[in-house]
Order: sequence, then C-alpha cells, then structure tokens
Amino acid sequence: MGLAKIFWILSLAVFLAVLLITYIYMPENVAVLFDELGLPYYFLPRDYYFYAALMACVLLNGAVLLLGSSVSRLPSSLLPVPKRHYWAMRENRSRFSKRFAHWTKGIAFFLNLILCLWLVDILKGNDSQIDFNTQTLLYVVSVLLILWVGFYFMLFGVYVEKLD
Repeated sequence: MGLAKIFWILSLAVFLAVLLITYIYMPENVAVLFDELGLPYYFLPRDYYFYAALMACVLLNGAVLLLGSSVSRLPSSLLPVPKRHYWAMRENRSRFSKRFAHWTKGIAFFLNLILCLWLVDILKGNDSQIDFNTQTLLYVVSVLLILWVGFYFMLFGVYVEKLD
C-alpha cells in the first residue's frame, strides 16, 4: 500500500470525525453561507447539513478516484503526461497506472483536508465561542495542493529515469 493511499484513508477518517464532531455542536438550523461581514444568510436543517457534507465528500473522492483509474485505460496517444512515449511502452504502462492512481489519491487527500477546514469554518460561523484560525490552514493546504499538482511533472516527466 502506497503512502499516498494511507494518507488518503486517514484523511477520510479525519473528515468523518470532523463531520460528526461538528454535527454534534450544530444548532437545529445551520448557517452554511455567510456574507462579507460574516453574517449568515442561508440556513440548512442540521440533518441536511450532515448529508450534504457527506455527499460532497463522496462525490469529490469518487470523481478523483474515477479519474485515477480511468486514465490507465486511455490509448497511448491520449495519455495526459509528459514523456508520453516512455509511459506508453508496454513495460512502463503498469507503473504509470500505479503512479497516477497514487498521485490522484494525493489530490483527494488535500481536498479532504480542505473539506474538513470548511466544516470547521461553518462551525465557527454557528458558534462564536470557537476561536480557531481556519483561513491560515486553508492557505497552507491550498499551497500544498498546488505543489502536489506541480509534483505531477516531476513524477511523470522530468526525472522519470531517476525515480525508478
């Protein structure tokens, strides 16, 4: 099992824990959208909030994992990678599929962390007693996600022979 897969599974567990913890402390009507002054203007019943957050996680992870598994079935001429000819060779195709699946699980990991931070942010908006700076963490996780996307070119292009 790859390291990216382990982190992805842990991020799913963290998301579920954050969702359950925030669900416990939410009022019956949860404010989910806020204006520029921080005042709520759209509310959902607490049950809808839970199911909407769970559905967002399932759809997001499902889409990313579908992308990770479907690219391996593409014809060689349509592979979306640098050094396409290298990865299109029969002996390298299975390594390509494995690396691409791990890379997409890394993306899902960072997106799950962003979802967790949004849940905590919604909790902050509904309970003024919580004093936790989610914005800084959101920027850090977003920068790490951008770096992970940039790692794609190193993983599949620049240092292909050196990584093997």
